[in-house]
Amino acid sequence: MLAVITGAGSGIGRVCVAKLLLREYYVFAFVRGKKGEEDLLDFLAQENIRVFRLYIFRADFCEKDEVDEAIVQATNELIKLGERISIFINCAGVYSQIGHNKNTKREIHFMVNYDAPLLLMRALCDKFSPTGARIICLIPNFNHK
Repeated sequence: MLAVITGAGSGIGRVCVAKLLLREYYVFAFVRGKKGEEDLLDFLAQENIRVFRLYIFRADFCEKDEVDEAIVQATNELIKLGERISIFINCAGVYSQIGHNKNTKREIHFMVNYDAPLLLMRALCDKFSPTGARIICLIPNFNHK
């Protein structure tokens, strides 16, 4: 079984990666950049989780060229593995810390980039398992105070 997880460098995406690796899934983890990759690998090492089924793809979902390149890389790896996607979990988000200062406790502005995960799903749709594939999109609560 194979899972694709966006936003895998932090938060709930990183936890999803860990849980699915423990269940012996192949995991395609999409992270924003080198720091996201390092954070994910550090977290998994601290949890003593083996990463031999983990494939990490770097793509800032605000940059279409990076998303396109990651799609090509993921597609090539899927072909090599000969696996079908069982689950797609979108945890990708984009946040802005403009004007944020921890000492003043100002709000961090958070929004989800809807286009990139949809592009990824669309590009990989023929690689989904024909029976029982799941797509999960986690969306933040914008009304949270």
